[in-house]
Amino acid sequence: MKKIGVFVDRWMSGGIESYLVSNYESMDLTHLDIKIITTRKFSDIYDERLKEMNIEIIELLKEGKDSELNRTFKSRASFKQVMAEENFDVVHLNIYNGVSLSYSKLAYKLGVKRIIAHSHNSMIGNVRLKQLKMAAHTIGKVRYQKYITDFWACSDLAGKWLFSSHHEKNIRLMKNGINAEKFTFDKNKRNLFRKKYALEDDALVVGNIGRLNNQKNQIFLIDLADNLRNKNIQFKMMIAGEGELKEELEQQIKDRNLENNVCLIGTITDTPTFYSGIDLFLLPSLFEGNPIVGIEAQCSGLRCYFSDKITKQLKIVESSEFLPIDSTDHWVEAISRTAYIKCDRPKMVKAVKDKKYDIKDTSYEMNRELLV
Repeated sequence: MKKIGVFVDRWMSGGIESYLVSNYESMDLTHLDIKIITTRKFSDIYDERLKEMNIEIIELLKEGKDSELNRTFKSRASFKQVMAEENFDVVHLNIYNGVSLSYSKLAYKLGVKRIIAHSHNSMIGNVRLKQLKMAAHTIGKVRYQKYITDFWACSDLAGKWLFSSHHEKNIRLMKNGINAEKFTFDKNKRNLFRKKYALEDDALVVGNIGRLNNQKNQIFLIDLADNLRNKNIQFKMMIAGEGELKEELEQQIKDRNLENNVCLIGTITDTPTFYSGIDLFLLPSLFEGNPIVGIEAQCSGLRCYFSDKITKQLKIVESSEFLPIDSTDHWVEAISRTAYIKCDRPKMVKAVKDKKYDIKDTSYEMNRELLV
């Protein structure tokens, strides 16, 4: 039995959490004892699924709000205590930047022989004290890589972001797998979604899923909706998710009189139904590692428009396009050009499987790697 300590800075309901839980559910855990370690636990959405797999979450700090730098400093003692008590064979660090690489040193000093750093991001957003955070990232990136034994990344950009060029040949691409069958287009789910939100069968519905924050750039979508309406394009825009930008988005929708065009539908638990219910998927993010929602949307046969700031490794089907986010004009033109082009949506799942993004392939690879 191998003991695996899986670190995630904050346990929420985002892409890393979905990635880990979905892979574990598809893995043979017979010879793995997994514990998840997090500075703070903000969501219980995965609790039941983890309980069924006998996977425990260890929370290092009490509830509170602070920066990642502060959380890292405050959680050092608790992290070291967990390392000493658990005696892990492997520590798997799922991280966004070089600051969190400091946990590798703590694990190394307490005798962990194998330390995996897994990069899930490609940039720092336009946040307060950005220059300071970039400096901390760079210092951490240089200072702590000597404690890493395995270099994992979800994309080429994520690898370049976290690891120096010295380790370029050592970086292992770990694809963000999904349950491809689960996200196959379903006509019945489409009808249920459209009925729930009173959408006409032939209405053009565009959608987005993600945390409502600066990185995901949903403000861009409000600008886009305004311009689509000004071009007399009939549409509905469904934006799913919660986050710190919610109030600003609501105000923008109200100020621009877009209530009949744009709907904020909050957190959704049935994402396959969401994808089946819409016609186009929009992801104007400022940066990403390799967004799982983009893979899910393509699997559902959606025509997808992605920000050109995202890794091109996200492209799985030919119809997907990468567009600049300096102006909504590119997006208006693309939607106008392709909105009503029909395709055989259920067949798109094959492309996902062919490119090894199915959870069966990614979980097998992770299982094999952890047992080495």
